Amino acid sequence: MMASFNDVPDEIIRHILHFIPPEHILDSVQLVSNRFYHVAREPLLWKWFCMETFKYWHPAHSIEDRIKAPAPQTDWKALWIIRAKTNAWIAWHFEGALTTNQGRLKRIEHISSCGFDAKDYLLEQIHCDDSRDDVLCRRYYANAALNSLHKSVAIDLWYQYQGNPLCIRGLDRALAAFDLCVSRDQPYDIEYVVRTLDEYADWFKRENSEFDSLTTRQKTICLVRWLRRNKLVGLELPDLTYRNLKNCFIGHALSDESHPAIPLISSAIFVCVAERLGMVSTCVTFPSHVHAAVFAPPDEDGDGNLLPHNAKASLGRVYVDPYGSDNEVTVAELRSKLSEIGWTRHTETLINPAPVPIVVQRTARNIKTTWNTATALRDHARSAEICRLRTGLPPGFDLDAAYYTSLWADLLARQADTPHWDVTLDDLLARISRESPEDIWLVKRYISPMYDRFIHAWPARAERSPWRNPHKVVEMIENIDARQPEVSRRYTEITRTNVRYKIGDVFRHKRYRYIGIINGWSCPNHNLASTLPYTVTPEDVHDLSHMPLVMPPNGQQMDTTDVWNDGTGSLHGHVSDRVYYTCMRPGYDHLRLSQNNVEIIKDPDLVPEQLFVIAGKCFKRFDREMCTFVSNIKESYPDD
Repeated sequence: MMASFNDVPDEIIRHILHFIPPEHILDSVQLVSNRFYHVAREPLLWKWFCMETFKYWHPAHSIEDRIKAPAPQTDWKALWIIRAKTNAWIAWHFEGALTTNQGRLKRIEHISSCGFDAKDYLLEQIHCDDSRDDVLCRRYYANAALNSLHKSVAIDLWYQYQGNPLCIRGLDRALAAFDLCVSRDQPYDIEYVVRTLDEYADWFKRENSEFDSLTTRQKTICLVRWLRRNKLVGLELPDLTYRNLKNCFIGHALSDESHPAIPLISSAIFVCVAERLGMVSTCVTFPSHVHAAVFAPPDEDGDGNLLPHNAKASLGRVYVDPYGSDNEVTVAELRSKLSEIGWTRHTETLINPAPVPIVVQRTARNIKTTWNTATALRDHARSAEICRLRTGLPPGFDLDAAYYTSLWADLLARQADTPHWDVTLDDLLARISRESPEDIWLVKRYISPMYDRFIHAWPARAERSPWRNPHKVVEMIENIDARQPEVSRRYTEITRTNVRYKIGDVFRHKRYRYIGIINGWSCPNHNLASTLPYTVTPEDVHDLSHMPLVMPPNGQQMDTTDVWNDGTGSLHGHVSDRVYYTCMRPGYDHLRLSQNNVEIIKDPDLVPEQLFVIAGKCFKRFDREMCTFVSNIKESYPDD
């Protein structure tokens, strides 16, 4: 007799279902019979599908708690369906963002605001196959959305310290947020940092079983020596590597084989491990060198002796320098170092515990210092090594991303009602307008309310130009995102004849020799000044010729070698050729130049790597045979 499927036990059927896509189970398998319907609802089956299909989860799902609880306590099938529907909604917005420029920023906002529920889908797009017709734009906007998502998580974490400036908790996550902002598709995120520090603490406990019986001073020395003995803190070649960008990030220090860490990160690692061992510890932001302090129980010194009621608070602390020493650093030594640098007043303040927001600001300053160092060495051989992170991008992109992150961190960790809160606001708004408009929703959600509190506390600082006012910047960028793109067509014979080059052509500037991609053109029958979004006077020409000019988002940056002053106060194009192009090159999205300065190149090997990173903003893919980029802005230039 032929065996019937009814003779197959449920356990076997359930095992077979693990090899069937969950979509097919929902669409067909569970509809076969009542038996299959009930077998296909098994919680363990759908728990497995959830874990296999989705790696990243929004904290609202409390996924760690669900995993630890018995499977029947969670409707795993319903949870999988929710995530699948969320992915479909994200995919709809993402495909729309690739198709049209109108509303693109709003679509990226919808995607990024889903948090880590969007990360699995975005990573799929980032790692899409090279053969895809729109590989460059797909990867570019997936990265843009993922970076904005990461920043939203980090910013929300830093924002929690507003109104809580003395908080000493959460140092690990606050510093790991820097790593998250520059990680792109790398796995070294906040949870990685927390998990690795937990492993350090467990490792230490296994090797120091008598730890709990030691005094505070003995515990402190034991831990700092263990960290240094295992080379988990400090730098091997500080004279050469101290200013390397990666040394400013705790996630890099934990994951790198050599664990490179400057004093701040070394002290932070000590503090975070000490907390996991039941000690009360903080960083001490000593001038030019961060130390760590461990607090003895109340009314005791580091050796367990009772302190008199009028004793100084510093007597109940044990100071160490995890970066540079195995031994305790005494208060007398700290004060002596202050005297050496001429600091004689308020010395007690400088050896007090540093709250987490202060450590975040100090980290932001370290990144800015590295940025200044690398910028000064831009053409030096050392510059590439200083700038390099593990993202796989050309070094300059990592450096700019880190600097941009430091601006956010400085604003969020600084209390909004302090007089110098806006010290980095102008730079942040300029960079968002010029390079990262997809983050404008974060300005609206976090910076604008903080700006209102700042102006309320310091009304005299309210006089700011529109481009220095977060509310105005948000309004202008959102209006630009919502408007219908302007169309430039080659209708007339004059246009077809005089506009020699097309969108996507790769060129070399005849004078400055940089290589870029044409992403716009105009053939005006009026002077150049009337095409600019503001008036340019003859006095402006000198300034424009040697420094970058940041225009409003609907404007363009201009190469002033392509214009000339006729002495009447107006700027005109060259008499022989009044066709102008905009181009993309690293650091610029819309640099304006004259047709006379365009030299088309046809050797694909001359196209720099940096262009492929940014080209996706306007182009689908690179046609190597033609040495051109295929346009993704047909709605603006349909004839190219």
